[in-house]
Amino acid sequence: MRTWIFVLTLCLLCFAKINFAQSTFPVNGTHEKSVVSTLFINGQFHTSPTELIENGQMLVSKGQIIAIGSEVKALKPALSNGLSL
Repeated sequence: MRTWIFVLTLCLLCFAKINFAQSTFPVNGTHEKSVVSTLFINGQFHTSPTELIENGQMLVSKGQIIAIGSEVKALKPALSNGLSL
């Protein structure tokens, strides 16, 4: 009977340790996407099959494209990434 209690307790402790383990995979960029906007500058952007914007800018916030054009204004502070070669 004691062995069964010992085995059951050991199994429960192992399960608790595995269940509350931290995830260790890396995150590209920030953890909280709602905090940061990203402004891509000096890029070629295809807005339609026939329209191309040379040396344009694209504003991305919360994983969505907010604006694309030759001059884009960011309303809140944004990270700036140059796309020129």
